[in-house]
Amino acid sequence: KIMFTNTIIICTSNAGAELIWAMIKKKKPINKENLLSKLFEKGIFRPEFLNRFDAIIVFKPLAMDEVVQIAWLEINKIASRLEDRGMEFTAEDEAVEALAHEGFFDPLFGARPLRRVIQDKVENGLADLILKNAVGRGDKIVLKSDGVLEVLH
Repeated sequence: KIMFTNTIIICTSNAGAELIWAMIKKKKPINKENLLSKLFEKGIFRPEFLNRFDAIIVFKPLAMDEVVQIAWLEINKIASRLEDRGMEFTAEDEAVEALAHEGFFDPLFGARPLRRVIQDKVENGLADLILKNAVGRGDKIVLKSDGVLEVLH
């Protein structure tokens, strides 16, 4: 038996992102009611479904400076995990900005591709270094602006 008495369920969707982006490009204010009616018209959501929610929040698309901040948060998570293994990890500002630009190629997709880029370019490279015993406790790893992981023993 499962009780949902004290539960908050948060759902996210990119539905309507292109409509929001079009409003921003035309410098029109984002009107939630107008947006929802367009989602109904296009058959993306039925009113019966959306009426089940207590609140609906419409977010504006991310700006590049916000994507860079997200990239730094991801880099700091990696640094924290490596710190637990006795290694120091840092990144040059230009490297993080390059990751942000590569992972944020289309505002319609949001920051989700950024996570994949960081995994591919940073985490996989770090894993290779660890598996090859090229890095160990007490070492410092720097993500350079050209994307290279430099190990300082």
